Amino acid sequence: MSAYEELEARLLASASAPFLFVGSGLSRRYLNLDTWEALLRRMAEYLPHPYAYYATRASSDLPQTASEMAGPFHEVWWTDESFAGSREEFGDRLSTISGPLKAEIARYARGAVADLPPHGGPHRSELDLLAKAVVAGPPYPPLRDPRRTRSSRASALSAPIA
Repeated sequence: MSAYEELEARLLASASAPFLFVGSGLSRRYLNLDTWEALLRRMAEYLPHPYAYYATRASSDLPQTASEMAGPFHEVWWTDESFAGSREEFGDRLSTISGPLKAEIARYARGAVADLPPHGGPHRSELDLLAKAVVAGPPYPPLRDPRRTRSSRASALSAPIA
């Protein structure tokens, strides 16, 4: 029996729906969003040091790099006038130092969802299938139905905005 046939048999024998873990590949394919590193690089443009400064402080570990960036980003976010709209939208809901960084990542992802082509574009049938799946993965809630989502990651960027 091939691996595909074995997987198919197991899925058909299961009484529950398959559980799909999604990573950044999903957001890259359907929303053309940045990779995690590119996303952090984008956010570092607002900081006093280049991305490499924070990455080297974290030995290039992406969740730790995000944590290194969170403090300086917090300061910029609360004081820079370019984030006034974000502060109005998210400010009262934030409770951690990483909250502003998460808020800006969420805004960036939300913008990509808003730019989806009408009727799902060339990936419509795939999106329809994904809409039926139980999904876990990084924090792109606008793409996932929160009633069908479970999170299994505990990194600097995967927790809800707080």
